[in-house]
Amino acid sequence: MDISSLYDKAECVDTKEYTLSIRLMSDGFSFSIHNKLADNSFLYFDKKDNMSPIPEKIFEDYMIGEDILCDEYKEVHLIVANDRFTLVPSELYDEDEKEKYYDFNLEKRDEVVVSKFMPHNGCYIIFGIDKEKYSFLKRSFADIIIYHHLEILTEYFVSKSRLGNSDKMYCQVRYGMLDIICFKKGKAAFINSFRYRHLNDVVYFIMNVWNTLKMDQYRDSLQLSSDGEITAALIDKLKEYIEQVTPVVFPSEAFNLGKQCVNSPFDIIPVY
Repeated sequence: MDISSLYDKAECVDTKEYTLSIRLMSDGFSFSIHNKLADNSFLYFDKKDNMSPIPEKIFEDYMIGEDILCDEYKEVHLIVANDRFTLVPSELYDEDEKEKYYDFNLEKRDEVVVSKFMPHNGCYIIFGIDKEKYSFLKRSFADIIIYHHLEILTEYFVSKSRLGNSDKMYCQVRYGMLDIICFKKGKAAFINSFRYRHLNDVVYFIMNVWNTLKMDQYRDSLQLSSDGEITAALIDKLKEYIEQVTPVVFPSEAFNLGKQCVNSPFDIIPVY
């Protein structure tokens, strides 16, 4: 949505009743505002851009320069959408050791390491946030609530995966990143993100995980979240190998919040 159109729709909004969600990616960001109690209140703006070589400066200038991002909100959420994360079962997790877990699995960078417990899946997700952006956002929004995008997706879909007797795969395809979450017998069996350049890469990654987990091409199911054209193209390709491939079923409350929910990344709509 054009930013001027966003302002036109939001100019009469009392943002103190709204939630601001900032989705931070490695090469851009997007944001939404919504009021769970108001129909058609969800507004989404995408600032996907090449933010190098000084991403923190471009990010800060943009955030400060847009009045809608400087208003007072009921809540502010930061959704970190990156592939720099690791998972630790709750039985093995030690808060004092979270940076060691992280450093063991990922290349060292100048990051703040954050951990979140995923109660419906019995594990912790440990992830990194660019230190400069983290510092700026904490200064700007003292009570900001931080999520990893896979935390939101996994916690939401685990209950859906327990419907019926089949195993489930859920995929989100956005901005050159493919998220794959699989559940076997209602428990998470695979959680990961992959970068891709072509839709054939997406099909390759999905089928590789599908076959590795020995999922059944007739009984088990795959649900996709993406924009309409990509979803349709992927369904056509994947149906050559998997019988039950459908778009993700959006919750009814998302439809009530407005049409933009359906075309936004699933993790930024208020399902958490």
